[in-house]
Amino acid sequence: MGTSPSKNSRRRSIISSESESQDVVQHYLPDFVFEMLKRCLYSLPMPPGRGVNDKTCKRIASHVDRMDVEEPRDIIKKGEPASGIYIIVKGEAEVVSETGNDVIATLSEGDYFGEISVLFNRPCTARVRVPKKALLLVLRVKDAKRILHRVQIDIKDYYVLRRYLDTDGSVDQKQLQAEITKNAFKQIPMFEGWNAESLTFMISQMEQAHQPILIYPADSNVLIQNDPSHEVCILLRGRVKVLDGVRELITIEAKKSAICLGEEGLYTRRKRAVTFRAITVCHVIIVEKPVIIEATQQYKDEAGMRFSRSLEYWNKISKWKSRKVYQQRTAELQLEVVMQLLWNSLIFSEVSAGFIYMIAMTSTAYEYSRDTKVLTEADYNYLCSGCKVEKTWTVDATQALELFQKNQQLFLLINGSVVFVSEKAKVLDLKSGDVFWNSKWLPVSGHIRAKEASLVIKFTANAIQDAMKRYPDSVLILPTKPSELISDSTSDNDTSDVNGANNNNTSDGNSASNGNTFDGSSTTFGKDENNSQPNNGNTTNDTSEQNREGNSENATKEPDK
Repeated sequence: MGTSPSKNSRRRSIISSESESQDVVQHYLPDFVFEMLKRCLYSLPMPPGRGVNDKTCKRIASHVDRMDVEEPRDIIKKGEPASGIYIIVKGEAEVVSETGNDVIATLSEGDYFGEISVLFNRPCTARVRVPKKALLLVLRVKDAKRILHRVQIDIKDYYVLRRYLDTDGSVDQKQLQAEITKNAFKQIPMFEGWNAESLTFMISQMEQAHQPILIYPADSNVLIQNDPSHEVCILLRGRVKVLDGVRELITIEAKKSAICLGEEGLYTRRKRAVTFRAITVCHVIIVEKPVIIEATQQYKDEAGMRFSRSLEYWNKISKWKSRKVYQQRTAELQLEVVMQLLWNSLIFSEVSAGFIYMIAMTSTAYEYSRDTKVLTEADYNYLCSGCKVEKTWTVDATQALELFQKNQQLFLLINGSVVFVSEKAKVLDLKSGDVFWNSKWLPVSGHIRAKEASLVIKFTANAIQDAMKRYPDSVLILPTKPSELISDSTSDNDTSDVNGANNNNTSDGNSASNGNTFDGSSTTFGKDENNSQPNNGNTTNDTSEQNREGNSENATKEPDK
């Protein structure tokens, strides 16, 4: 397909005549679309001291085009001139072979492509197509080059940073895969603190059998339930679903960083509790246990010591997980499931994998039957003695250490539903996946009880403080008061989706759509320029408290890490 506009592609320019001025920063993007754009821009490798800032983002937002793709089509082709940077707002795109027969990578909402040819001033390095209806933002090449500074990074280093496989043979493939793998190891909590030599040793051992990075097609099993746990899998790119038999528990996607799958089984020497099945094409590193053990023996003072400490801690956790709730709900309480649920919440959406790992590893699971108190009046009153959060705001490490009182109880609702009750009136409903947080808009007294059989993960503010100290660059996004609270007359069967963890607010507390619709079909933003023409004819570029099981169990102390 060519790059000219057709009846299958509709675009509306939102560039006003005044927006050509560098001082004009007005734009018409809905808040959540603007956030997508900002994430993309802030991830670009701009030169030190000349990086992207909020003003730059607003300028660029006033210069992007909208592209509606109505049916399958190529967006860019390998070897074509650069035409722009494309951000996926709705739908998916695929990086494919030149013939189009093989899918190399799948790009989802929030991903971008085309930036390599624009930033590195070279022809497109891959063919990218949209397989079905999609909505894209396009920053045309002339505007990108006028507003953005030229990058000062080697293209191979950029591939490593983005975990890209080379599709045009411009870099040494073996060296690239080795550096991507080594960089991924450094992002995984399991290998945190291992020295560079031990990581390089593992890669060399892996290369004797096959290239480190493997491509799993959609619908293939990456790790299988009930198989022996003889390896861990590092998900570099792509999306997998976690299955307990045929029951789907959660979806995991490697976005900000690589993600480790299978650590719990490896350390506990138990069979796999779940299956990880590819939803999209996935780039995966398989690290077999003998390779890990050999590296720890070769580098005893670094990797060996770290591995021994982790093994000792997992042994403590295994004793704690011998409790009934963990035996009956093994799949739902797998490390990867708990980590992803935490990551899905607004509060923890911007923290690192290491931060999430620390919270998940220090949490405790409980089951509650209907009408059982999840948080008693005494527990809640203790919470209220600390500082309460007044509004949604971003909290950095220093603020977090001042804000949170030690041993405050917070919890993640894995499955079921609970309600906050104050003076016999229902105030707030929480459902599966929500995180309870102490907020100023909540009453000064009350309790939380289960509306049905519920599974809850509890952790403490002390755990958050420890994670903040270890990962000082992390930020928390604290919740606002919901637009509605449950009235006194609300029945148990009439729950409102008004929790503070998974609302549709952005970090500044504004409505995500700001009055605009953005569903991919009736999307409206910017000026309605039905008669406007595209900037040019080109369209494309390259890739971018359990129900008390016994007082003795509830009194058991958690292992200290």
